[in-house]
Amino acid sequence: MRSLRAFMLVPFCLAGCGAMQPTTTAPEPSIAQSWVKALNECQIDALVALYHGEALFWATTARALATKPEDVRRYYDAACKSMKASNFKLEVASESVKLYGDAAVSAGQTTATFTNRQGQPQTASFRFSLSARKVEGQWLIVEQHVSAMPASPGQ
Repeated sequence: MRSLRAFMLVPFCLAGCGAMQPTTTAPEPSIAQSWVKALNECQIDALVALYHGEALFWATTARALATKPEDVRRYYDAACKSMKASNFKLEVASESVKLYGDAAVSAGQTTATFTNRQGQPQTASFRFSLSARKVEGQWLIVEQHVSAMPASPGQ
């Protein structure tokens, strides 16, 4: 009898799991594309506005986790000064987005072009992951991590 009850519960468990299946319709432009655009234009207010007020943000060069809007603003203020000096531009090279109702998960790779300290053009690859939540019709980043792409084995 116990196994019959367990068997009878399987369809209900599976139905609940089906509700968490990702959908394929991503926001346009993607959250990462909106972030890259605002970053390339050093629109600090637009960048901060992309983040939920309680977002967690591990930036590429940050030594501390940003947990407040003023932390995000402070990071981008400094980053934009450095970016302008090196002609830094970022491009989304690849991105995969999964939607789960009012939540989105995005992961991908960006490519940066910039002028190094010797005045030579250079490129670098970064990987990112971010989670966003739709709040009052707007997608807001609630968690983001950006880090340099590791070198290929043997390099």
